Amino acid sequence: MAEAGIQAVVDELCGRLGITWVPRKIVWTDTYESGWTKNGPGLVDVPSDHPVIREDKVMLAESMKGKLGPEEWRPLLAASLIYYRMLDSKKFREITTRLGVLVSLVALWLLFLWLTIGPPQQAPGPYILSGIASATAVVVGGTLWSIRYLKGIWLLADEMASDIIGRENLLETLQKISRLKITELSESGPFADKPSLSQRIRNLEG
Repeated sequence: MAEAGIQAVVDELCGRLGITWVPRKIVWTDTYESGWTKNGPGLVDVPSDHPVIREDKVMLAESMKGKLGPEEWRPLLAASLIYYRMLDSKKFREITTRLGVLVSLVALWLLFLWLTIGPPQQAPGPYILSGIASATAVVVGGTLWSIRYLKGIWLLADEMASDIIGRENLLETLQKISRLKITELSESGPFADKPSLSQRIRNLEG
């Protein structure tokens, strides 16, 4: 079975990378749960070129079933294992640090208002406007920065995987996926936290 071959590659890569939390299930699926909405868990597409790793599962796009052999999956799995297992703490630290900076700037601005115009009871207008503007800046700015940062981390994972698996091997697999013309493979939008297939290819070619 293809799953057994892919699992063997996952096991071998985890050994080479020093990853102790080894995923034990290969799952073919179109979507996975990520975050929450008012209607329940949010569903996110599994991109054809991005194996998604959650807990003990490696999730592969249903559209890619039978399209690649276990060895062709190797470079993609290496990049995903690096991204989800080895760089996870780096992502958390960097994002929380940057968001902390944004919140600190808001706090400093509110302190400045307090020192210059007095407490909110005396002049509520500037505080209300500042609160709305600050909340918008933190949410929008923090989201856009986080998305851009996560895309960069994905490309870093590609570079690290290239050092282990070989740049040409990763590039050949990505180019093969590109030739398959799978409909869901489109350019990465401004709110996508993963680089598009063409962005990954350009980064490796450059």
